Amino acid sequence: QIMTMPEVFPLSMTVNPENQAAIEIERLLKFPGFLRRESFAKDRAQIVELRIDANSPLKDVALSAMGNVVKCRVLVCAVLRGGPAMAPSGNFVLQQGDRIFVTAPTSDLADLLKSLGIVTRRVRRVLVCGGGFAGISAALAAARMGRKTVLLEREYLLGGLGTAGLITIYLPLCDGMGRQVSFGIAEELLRLSISMGWEDKYPENWLDSDDPSGRNEHSKRFQVRYNAQLFAMLAEELLLKEGVEILYGTYAVSAAREEDKIQAVMVENK
Repeated sequence: QIMTMPEVFPLSMTVNPENQAAIEIERLLKFPGFLRRESFAKDRAQIVELRIDANSPLKDVALSAMGNVVKCRVLVCAVLRGGPAMAPSGNFVLQQGDRIFVTAPTSDLADLLKSLGIVTRRVRRVLVCGGGFAGISAALAAARMGRKTVLLEREYLLGGLGTAGLITIYLPLCDGMGRQVSFGIAEELLRLSISMGWEDKYPENWLDSDDPSGRNEHSKRFQVRYNAQLFAMLAEELLLKEGVEILYGTYAVSAAREEDKIQAVMVENK
């Protein structure tokens, strides 16, 4: 309805939630020292959240003197200190327990973490719980970043509702007005799902042509109907090729933590 009634639902953007989840997991793996991270300006800049602890180089430092500690371009745009957020001035002095929101170019984030001594070692092992489309995407992203990746799936095939649930419509990657809005792994999995044939809704205007004139609000959407069993096997083959270890019939039931870090995960399987 949203796509066929644009004058009633004037939306300019659609979101692929599973693809966004995989993207966010990839960001966390790259920069695990941030409490929270949001991107804007097409991912060219970031707002990140940091906590000032007892050993932080920024403790008791005025914002005007941050350049002596942080060797990159940053701007502290807000501070949380036991109450409402504050917009600090250059004379504001950071204290232990402060949560600060910093804006910086994406290219400078690694230098920011290094300057603050936050990341002592990078994430090396990743456990993905659930082998639906989001889990497949997350496992692929982690493995391709060089992390040792294990994927847990309680059933005995991948794809979740998209295979075991027989909901075999790969939802559109376009906005209904002729513009593609989801790319990367989302598009890769769509193409994978029909690499050995399709069931219905083959979008030749997207897959067989580069002519944008065939892509508008009246043309076929960038979506397909695929074979559930074929996709499950193809997804498994792709993950194994990328080095992902898959454990079927397996649940994550508990985690052993030290402070805010997970040290081990307990699983049950058959």
